[in-house]
Amino acid sequence: MTEPLPELVLVHGAWHGAWAWEQLLPVLAERGWTASAVDLPSSGSKAGLLADGEVLRARLEETDAPKVVVGHSYGGTVITQAGAHESVVGLAYICAARPDIGDVVWTDPHSPDQVPYWIRVDDGEEASFAEDSKKILYNDCSDEVTAAAQARLRGQSLASFLEPVTAAACAPHR
Repeated sequence: MTEPLPELVLVHGAWHGAWAWEQLLPVLAERGWTASAVDLPSSGSKAGLLADGEVLRARLEETDAPKVVVGHSYGGTVITQAGAHESVVGLAYICAARPDIGDVVWTDPHSPDQVPYWIRVDDGEEASFAEDSKKILYNDCSDEVTAAAQARLRGQSLASFLEPVTAAACAPHR
């Protein structure tokens, strides 16, 4: 008898929402996986990493099922912050870093050494925006997929990049 597959909890990257996983969710279901995606408040508001971690923790509390939490890009910081939960049996980082306690994504949102040229920081909105998203984020996607995604991108709060990680789901790697 085989053990049941763990539930997958998918965490999107900056500027996106849970919608970023909508094409993958039916594919996973067809293959026998139970999967869901969380919508992080830092995308489209001034909420930061800590608020994102709380949203993920609340999702992890919804069932006792064993879970693998998948973080894409900025989502890797969120799964590190909130992934230390008794139901989590694994963390998967997709194009994402695994920070340690005290780490931040940026210490200076105006430093070209920290912030790539394609990210525009707007201090008035307390947000960042992905510029040239077709080339940077969707360069191998069809024009149709790219246009649909670009229409849904939101500003990413500066707080999400500036708040330090306060808990780590994994042992420090340094």
